[in-house]
Amino acid sequence: MTHLEIEAFLAICKHKTISKAAAELFISQSTLSERLKTLEGKLNHTLLLRHKGIREITLTPEGHTFYNLALQYQE
Repeated sequence: MTHLEIEAFLAICKHKTISKAAAELFISQSTLSERLKTLEGKLNHTLLLRHKGIREITLTPEGHTFYNLALQYQE
């Protein structure tokens, strides 16, 4: 996993939406989604639940665990 993937995950967690996180990172939503998919693939876990018609994402149990690790990495 790369710093960019972790940064993308943390931005999504902060904003609870991909669109706001992408705006903060100055990248497209599709690029951000691709980084998240790549990270989830490397970890072999779904980190975020995305629901059609609902804008905000929620963390899975694995997402909560990874969130804490990502914060430690960021420090």
